[in-house]
Amino acid sequence: MKKLFLSLIVLCFSASTWAQFYHDDLFYMITSHAEPYTVEAVRQQTYYELKTVNIPDTVTHAGITYNVTSVGNECFSECHELSSVTLGNNIKTIKNGAFSNCHSLSSIILGDNVETIEDAAFYMCWELRSIILGNNVKSIGGSTFAGCRSLSSI
Repeated sequence: MKKLFLSLIVLCFSASTWAQFYHDDLFYMITSHAEPYTVEAVRQQTYYELKTVNIPDTVTHAGITYNVTSVGNECFSECHELSSVTLGNNIKTIKNGAFSNCHSLSSIILGDNVETIEDAAFYMCWELRSIILGNNVKSIGGSTFAGCRSLSSI
């Protein structure tokens, strides 16, 4: 019984180790291990000094190509130097607080397939001047643009 329990612990630890990977300056978490393979951009401490972010349509890791379908909760939160973001066309969801408190963020290009922008996604982005939403946006969460004092057009 002890061997079985120990084997299960090792298996769980190994699976979680492979569930996240680094690609072109960003971390991704695998959200689907079956076709269509998908990942989400996720939070890492090293993001604080980023000035620009380009999240691609796809990333390849260990020979598998993944669609990047979401920006994770608070993924770039408090990246005060971040000024420009481009999201790939496979992004469907921008999660809670993904870009909150990015005070220098002035430009963001949303991919054509964004459907959901969750709560406080752009909260306190002081320099955000305008944002163009695609035709597929179905929901925008509460406080998404609260504190965006430079925002003049959506």
